Amino acid sequence: MIGQALAQDNSTHIHPTAIVEDGAMLGAGVTVGPFCHVGSGATLHDNVELMTHVVVTGRTVLGAGTRVYPHAVLGGDPQHVGYKGEDTGLIVGKNVVIREGVTMNRGMPDARVNTVVGDNCMFLAYAHVAHDCLLGDHVLFANNVMIGGHCTIGDRVIMGGGAALHQFCRVGHHAFIGGMAGVEFDVIPYGLALGGRAHLGGLNIIGMKRSGMARSEIHALRHGVRALFAAGVEFDVIPYGLALGGRAHLGGLNIIGMKRSGMARSEIHALRHGVRALFAAGDGRTLRDNAAALLDDAEATDAVRDVASFILSDSKRKFTTPRAKGVLATGSSDED
Repeated sequence: MIGQALAQDNSTHIHPTAIVEDGAMLGAGVTVGPFCHVGSGATLHDNVELMTHVVVTGRTVLGAGTRVYPHAVLGGDPQHVGYKGEDTGLIVGKNVVIREGVTMNRGMPDARVNTVVGDNCMFLAYAHVAHDCLLGDHVLFANNVMIGGHCTIGDRVIMGGGAALHQFCRVGHHAFIGGMAGVEFDVIPYGLALGGRAHLGGLNIIGMKRSGMARSEIHALRHGVRALFAAGVEFDVIPYGLALGGRAHLGGLNIIGMKRSGMARSEIHALRHGVRALFAAGDGRTLRDNAAALLDDAEATDAVRDVASFILSDSKRKFTTPRAKGVLATGSSDED
């Protein structure tokens, strides 16, 4: 059945093989291509284009001018064991490009309720936006980027191919996450976060227990693996292995992004000095001590204050930090 029009002058084009359920709201100039499925709770604003084999389900809103490529699934149920079919939503902004196979889930009823994506974003093939995430404007996800639930991503953040973001993480505006980086702590605004090769961090004890393996067998396996790797072996992951990636570290500032945004050269230099001071170690100072000192500095620029405020805004968060000598080397500050 055909959904309702958002405007009287509704020049929509719906392919004969597409399904648009009764109750869906379609704006002027909307195109629904072959074999697409638009659910009854969906709203497609003016000039939205669904190319082919696109699924828009649940209470999902797509902003004007958004283009969705084949096999994307937007507004699917949150991938959370606590979800029981509640009415939650996905809101996507204007002029967003969503490439092949991208998935975006709705929110959870006991969290943000809606997953929100800002305007002018771009998601390359097979990227994933989990439930309750909040994304700013001009965000770019390269292929296979995946972010866990409840993440907050600022304006103009770029995430390189295959990068992963742990649930509840915050990424400050204008930050850049390198390809294949595994990010488990917050990234400051303008930060450049880089990751490393996976290593064998131990045995998947929880998985073995859940599979019913005897305690004696687990202990024997522990001793056997210690002997097995006594000389040092890398690459393949053994059965029952727990493979961990090197934590992403802060590799610097996203200078290119700052230049593209029109930031003055003097502001960029000031921010460089401010970030060096922020992560400087010594005298028992913590990251938050340094951030507080920067806020009290009368000569600190707006961008420097912005970064310091980001760190001080939540006392329980951990942060992605530089890996160089002479800086605070842990992902945490004063709460460990």
